[in-house]
Amino acid sequence: MESQPYTIPPYQNRPNAFAAASVIFGVISLVSCLIIYITVFFGCLSILFALLSRQESLKMPSSSQAGCVLSSVAISLSAILTAISFVYLIYLFGLETVMNPEELLEKYRDYLYSLGGAMQ
Repeated sequence: MESQPYTIPPYQNRPNAFAAASVIFGVISLVSCLIIYITVFFGCLSILFALLSRQESLKMPSSSQAGCVLSSVAISLSAILTAISFVYLIYLFGLETVMNPEELLEKYRDYLYSLGGAMQ
């Protein structure tokens, strides 16, 4: 009986599920960048899956890098938009009003009423 020599199978480029999840969550975080909690949640998941996609190697796949970039841009954009909205609130109503929720709600209702949108 003749034995066959062991041959190494050719390298197959397997799809990386973590890399795909990273891109998907990065896109979700970018699309939802107006809602800061959703953006941060999906952005962090995207970065986590991008890091997990490396497995034993030191280099991330290109799709994981894309997921990391998408989520980083989304988190940064969400933080910038939140900061701009707070600055605009302070500009519009004043710092003392913004720090007092009841007074802010009252002034906001007055502001909406002055724009023509009567709220009951």
